[in-house]
Amino acid sequence: IVNGRFISRLIDRLVVDDATKTVRILDYKTDIDPQKYRHAYVVQLHEYAELLKQIYPQHKISCYILWLHDWRLEKL
Repeated sequence: IVNGRFISRLIDRLVVDDATKTVRILDYKTDIDPQKYRHAYVVQLHEYAELLKQIYPQHKISCYILWLHDWRLEKL
């Protein structure tokens, strides 16, 4: 639950490193125009991060989008 809403989605790739206390969330996007839905994607990844903070409170959470049309990795 994030901001009082039940969130049910599937994270594309999740990397948990207990040794460094980090969690990395990677979401794949196929859009040719990254700006068209970028805001919604950023919101989505921030929701993932909020949920994972509850599971991994001692870890640093990082979010990334991999744009598949040009293989660009964007850190949020």
